[in-house]
Amino acid sequence: MKIIFLFILIVEILSKNNDIESNKKNIFLSVYENLVLKYPKVEVKPEDFIYHLSSESENFKEAWFSIAITVVFGLLVYIIPIYLTEKDHIGPYPLWLHNFYCAADFMGIWVFLEAYKKHHYFLFALLSIGEAIWVLMEIFCLQRSIKYESDLYWKKDTALNKKILDILIQIICFYSGLNLLRFELNDVVMWKFWIFTQVLITIDQD
Repeated sequence: MKIIFLFILIVEILSKNNDIESNKKNIFLSVYENLVLKYPKVEVKPEDFIYHLSSESENFKEAWFSIAITVVFGLLVYIIPIYLTEKDHIGPYPLWLHNFYCAADFMGIWVFLEAYKKHHYFLFALLSIGEAIWVLMEIFCLQRSIKYESDLYWKKDTALNKKILDILIQIICFYSGLNLLRFELNDVVMWKFWIFTQVLITIDQD
């Protein structure tokens, strides 16, 4: 169950309109337009990050709210799967998605830590710690994938070392690619990249 799925599910519960499919499409297009097509084309620097979260900014409340929503949904993205995995002994996410998030959040640790060292803004330190917590949850999920889902991804007689190596290789590939994407977006402190990973990359897997 992914971010878009949760978002649409809430709309379905609250909506009294019979044309649910049409509503889903409109909501998705609205999210896509606002989070992708309206991305700023300029570089987002740590100073911009700090300014938009300060009372000097006209929309600082909205900025803090967006971060809060991202953190809450980011936690749900892993708390719910961990519960389901322990309950059913099979996770709702494919192995590659765990590897993707492990790479993205590992990158986030160093991005926010470096920003904190240069600017001493408390939120950067909190975000770095938060990313480390996410990485630990992802490592736990990867361990559970090896334990419960090995037959889905490897041959029956595959050695544990080979499974770990496969995971590490994919994480390294994702880590390299995501860093290139972050710099291509001119996104020094992951201001845009954050939303991109939480909303657009987290697609529903059947």
